[in-house]
Amino acid sequence: MPRFIKMWLFSALVSLMALGMWKGLEWYYNKDLEDTVAIEITAQDLAILYEQDSTLSTYTYGGDRILLTGVVIDIRESSDHYTVVLDGNIYDIDIVFSDSDEFNKVKSIKNGDTITINGKISGFSILTIQVIDCYFE
Repeated sequence: MPRFIKMWLFSALVSLMALGMWKGLEWYYNKDLEDTVAIEITAQDLAILYEQDSTLSTYTYGGDRILLTGVVIDIRESSDHYTVVLDGNIYDIDIVFSDSDEFNKVKSIKNGDTITINGKISGFSILTIQVIDCYFE
């Protein structure tokens, strides 16, 4: 068999192996991601649910993606993230933006604006409900 054909077959084999490894890694790192629909809720409704039964609400909503709509009452800048506080009447809802792609959008909002974000509820304390991994819808 000519040398050119051997080199071409070897190159094709290496390329197919690399493609297979890439797709395998992509599958491995995305296998736990589910295409679940985010739960739509307002900041005030979320606060009411936590007021009624914080344990059940944490169990029901903790770790799930939510589409949260609310009115901005404060914006805080930290060294590596922004926290936007939504009015929940009973509890403040702290929305944490740590993705640098979202920072310009955060800078464009002001107190009194109504926003909708997609995020995960990560914690609950006496005064606040914290939502992380947020991005604007």
